[in-house]
Amino acid sequence: MKKCGIRENDQRLLRNAANECWYLHLDDGQDLPLGGSRIGGEPDMPSNLPWPAGESEPMTFLLQLRLDDISSTLPYGMPRSGMLYFFVEDDDNSLSVKHKLLWSGDLSGLSRRKPEGRTAETERRHGIASACSLTIVHGVDLPLSEDSLPLALNEDDDGFDKRCALENLLRGSDVREAVCGKLFGSFSVHNQVRKNVAALFLGHDTESSSEAHFGDLYAIIEANRQKAEVNPGLLDYEIALWNRLLWLDSNFKVGFNIWDAGSYSVLMRTEDLASHNFERSHVMLETC
Repeated sequence: MKKCGIRENDQRLLRNAANECWYLHLDDGQDLPLGGSRIGGEPDMPSNLPWPAGESEPMTFLLQLRLDDISSTLPYGMPRSGMLYFFVEDDDNSLSVKHKLLWSGDLSGLSRRKPEGRTAETERRHGIASACSLTIVHGVDLPLSEDSLPLALNEDDDGFDKRCALENLLRGSDVREAVCGKLFGSFSVHNQVRKNVAALFLGHDTESSSEAHFGDLYAIIEANRQKAEVNPGLLDYEIALWNRLLWLDSNFKVGFNIWDAGSYSVLMRTEDLASHNFERSHVMLETC
């Protein structure tokens, strides 16, 4: 931070708000080893793991992450080995993207799979044009756009340049397209995702299963439907039970564009991460 001209008080505030993360660096578009971390292309899956089905055709494969490649232990009881797969369905609901997270702890008998029933139109709209292997790099994430932090940086004439320089150092590259996302990282109550968390879950059906899934957040959802007041303390408490597991950004190097250069945020409860229950996850789309 000192190298980027960040003042001492800002350094202190940012250090206190820093979070551990793992950046997803684009590696090679030619060498795609079986069972390696990758964005795009075709997934390497065991035969007993079915391809997720969408409403009318198979979901689109976006990403696979080999957890064995991560050099340090992931938080919240996340598995230390196996493969995490991320699929989405081509839909227009930005607050509740239809998706599937799969985890397999057994990497024996992997084969490169193709979906059955994929249409060219869906592939054009939602697929990734070219595959690229990934290197998972342990790092630090700072909430530089955090509204609640009284950073002098935000008032500096060259504050934007300082912020960009610091972000580049944290990611390990000054080329935006070199990094396509991250695992975990900053996710505070003032983050844009969390500021809109009540609206985020309005896309879910209000059935009894929703109440069991979302706990006290269900009451917050219902209060929003009725335009009633919500206890901020309750909202903060419930939000604190969730984490952003994965952030995946649009990346033109691999031909991956989510709406207007947007990104996906994959949200999960801490208790589900600890029990490896990837069935209970939520994905929202953020765009400009």
